Amino acid sequence: MTGERKPGDSVDVAFVGRANIDLTIHVPHRARPGRTSIGSSLTVSAGGKSLNQAIAAVRCGGRAALIANVGADAWGHQITATLTDVGVDTRHVRLIPHATTGTAVIEVTPDGESYITLALSSATELTTHDIHHATSDLTTEAVIVQLDLPPEPVTTLLRHRRAPIVIGNLVPHPNLD
Repeated sequence: MTGERKPGDSVDVAFVGRANIDLTIHVPHRARPGRTSIGSSLTVSAGGKSLNQAIAAVRCGGRAALIANVGADAWGHQITATLTDVGVDTRHVRLIPHATTGTAVIEVTPDGESYITLALSSATELTTHDIHHATSDLTTEAVIVQLDLPPEPVTTLLRHRRAPIVIGNLVPHPNLD
């Protein structure tokens, strides 16, 4: 199965959000201020709520697309390769030249709690243009969007939708009061 499809191909669900690289370390406890906590070896993987949901949908037998931007760097290419290998439609995962792919540093404690710090590049944030382009080209039964995106592309999606929309994450964008 390939992640590249031609215009007009339909999917069951399109996921709109971020795709980033996760750097995960299991730690015995969180470091205290000014101190170091020694953890397990580093795991590097493709991540982000929308990316994870798109992969899960395909693994459950669905046809899924991801609408996201990544940097045209090694990690951006790793993300698109991961999605393509799984079978997620990647027509609307844009590789942005000279941009850095978003990176999440994740500490996981023994009780399963995760502490996440996300480094984002403003150049890879979805725009209203990205939404217009994707929605004009993609046929889908449903759209799942994350509210932690900038408000403009989310508003554009809500106004120009052709399919039912589900909110996949109610946590708003950090810049909203």
